[in-house]
This record gives sequence, C-alpha cells and structure tokens, in this order.
Amino acid sequence: MSQSKYVNFGFSWEINTNPFADKSTGKQACGTVFTTNASWGLTPRLLSKPIILKNICCEMAENEFLLFNKKLGVRIYVVNGNEIIIDENSCADIKDILVYLRGSVTGALLHMNNYVPMHASTVLTDKGSILFTGVSGAGKSTIAFALHRRGYNVICDDISPIKNVEEQLFVYPGFSQFKLWEDSLKLNKSFKKEKVRIRDSINKYYIDFENEIENKPYPIYKIYNLRIHNSKKILTIEKTKEIDRLKILNVNTYRRAYVKGLNKEAVHFRVKVKLAKFPMTTIDRPYLPDNFEEYVDRVEEDMLK
Repeated sequence: MSQSKYVNFGFSWEINTNPFADKSTGKQACGTVFTTNASWGLTPRLLSKPIILKNICCEMAENEFLLFNKKLGVRIYVVNGNEIIIDENSCADIKDILVYLRGSVTGALLHMNNYVPMHASTVLTDKGSILFTGVSGAGKSTIAFALHRRGYNVICDDISPIKNVEEQLFVYPGFSQFKLWEDSLKLNKSFKKEKVRIRDSINKYYIDFENEIENKPYPIYKIYNLRIHNSKKILTIEKTKEIDRLKILNVNTYRRAYVKGLNKEAVHFRVKVKLAKFPMTTIDRPYLPDNFEEYVDRVEEDMLK
C-alpha cells in the first residue's frame, strides 16, 4: 500500500492510493485525489439525525455527510472532517467517484473544517490573491488558465477556500489541476499540453499545472464576479455596488446548501461580511469573444490597478 503526505486546502492530507485505484486492475486512477484517511468500506444506510435537503442526493448532520447517487451507484461517507469512506459496494466508474471526491466531498470537508469554499479560481499577484468567482460556465477556470499561461501562479481552480485567521481572511492552495471545457481550450489556441477527460460522457478535462508558490495561506487583494452574455463584442468591467456584494458571495459559495446542513451559518456570515468589504468588480463578457486575448489583456490591466 502506497502512502505519502501532502498539504492541500490548508490540511495535512495522508494519501492512500488504494481508494483511487481501479478495484479490478489495481491501477492508479487518473486525476490524483488527496484526502485524509480515505478508504473503501461500508457506509451507513442513513444518518441517525440528518437534516434533509430536498433535491440533493445527500444527508447531513453537524459532523457527518452521506452522499449517494443510486443512478451511478455511488455512496461516500464523510465524518468528523477527517475521514472518508467510499462504499465498497459502489459500482460506479472510478472517474465518477473521483468527480465526487474532487467536488462535493471536498466541499463537505471544507465546510466541516470551518472554511468558506467559494466557487472561484484564484491567481496570485504581487498585491495579493485575486478571486474570479461566478456561476458554472462563467469562465473562472478559463481566465485563470489564460493568466497562468502568461506567467501568473494559480492558487486554486474552481474551489477557493477562505478562512478567518485572527480576523484576517486568507485563501488556501488547492489541487494543481484545471478543469476545462473543450470550448475553453479552443480559446487558448496554442495549447498543446496533455489533457485527461474528467468523464467519458462530457467534453471536460483535467490539465495539470505547476506553480512556484508555497503551501501556505495567501491574503486576498480583490474579487471579480464573472458573468456571460450571448453578444460577441460587448465587454464591460465595472465596480460592483456594495449593496450587491453579499448576495454575490452567497450565490457563489461552493455547495452553499451544505452551510445549513452542516450547521455552519454563523461561520459563513462572519467571513462573508468581512469578504464583502474587499474591492469587487463585475465583468460582463461574451461567451465566445471575437478576440479572446484582448479580453485577457483588459482583465490583466484592470486587476493590476
């Protein structure tokens, strides 16, 4: 059994490769996943005192999270913020299990450990970290990927965990992989690096990236809220009104339904009130801009002000 240690999202993770290998072949699955004490085992059928959330395939209590997808055959149990059990009877494709581990399960772990995970990609500048937040498909990974290719270090892609440390907010480094749709790769026309399909059924890919950053928390400098529209030519970059900031942060909380389920409303309120005081800018951009590099130029110019 292969084990090693890694620092990710502010945790010291112990890696056991067995849970992420194909059970039939024993081979390591694509897309490394870093977790604490992850293993195959038996999960509870139901939680004893769950908070039931409609239209979500999971149950939650204060220190428990049970995810289930009957259609895919996935069951994963998270307890005490440091242990994950993948049900040994799960019949899902390993790629589907990895998607849940890298997404919903990571979100539950972060919430349990008093982080506020934002649905955002974060890049590092000399002035501090800059978060690009927005709904799915808004272009968070696309702009972070483009800036990375221009020499910027990327702290997180897709999930950016924020934590209040002695009344200061910091963002913690995440997985060293982008998750990019094929349309985003087409915008970066000279891209030649190897890519791995996240799921066989969708045109979205993992792409490894290298950083010259330490595994430590980074102070926040500013926030961008990304929105898209269907016109190819209209691009606007405007300061976000203070009255709108808290709502934007709430909407763009990663797995925000978990906040109530895991009893983290007070933690989130304190962090988001502080986060709303940072400079925030809204970018309305075309879904497929005529000149993508010009769009990146505009964003880069604005974020360095």
